Amino acid sequence: ISITRPALFFTLAEAVPEDVIPLGASKIGGSPDLPEGPAWPDGAPSFLVQINLAELPEGVLDIALSREGILSCFANRTGNAVLIWNKPGTTLSRLSPPQSCKRFEPRCLAATIVLTLDIDHPHLPAVEDDEIFDVIDDWSVPENGVQLGGNRKIIQHGEQQQMRLVLQIGTIDELGLQWGELGCLTLSMRPDDIAACRFDHLHSEVQSY
Repeated sequence: ISITRPALFFTLAEAVPEDVIPLGASKIGGSPDLPEGPAWPDGAPSFLVQINLAELPEGVLDIALSREGILSCFANRTGNAVLIWNKPGTTLSRLSPPQSCKRFEPRCLAATIVLTLDIDHPHLPAVEDDEIFDVIDDWSVPENGVQLGGNRKIIQHGEQQQMRLVLQIGTIDELGLQWGELGCLTLSMRPDDIAACRFDHLHSEVQSY
């Protein structure tokens, strides 16, 4: 189906003490697992999510994202974000956030394969009926979780051309993670930068209603 793209949508597991969560496991909140030595990212953004890329299902995503290492996301409330890729084989330690950073309750993440709809696709017919629009909206990226790849949730139009969604983090009320009114943080990159793991070439944006 040309107007859909595959993605991985991560649901939150039940809360457990963070010392029960293995180093390098996919999780949201808590303290990041980073190589020993480096300081917290500049600007003291909050730690949001880390994804263990080696644990992902094989051959699902249509972006050339590495299948090794750990991808960690930090961001502040305005959407200024940082992605850090820890290469495989790196020795990790759990780094406590600075006191100035908001810390979210840690939860493990479990991935589910989903299809996402490009509601801006030129071949998608224009609709005005509310019920039909609701069906289309249900196909778009969920707002209340974490998504890797696929089409983003479009709340406001104007995404930069030739960008691919890498990661989207929605409003998760149970963790107190909010982006305005039911909004989300989207992190996009050009396909060649994704393939080359140039995560400093990142476009981040917060959208909300």
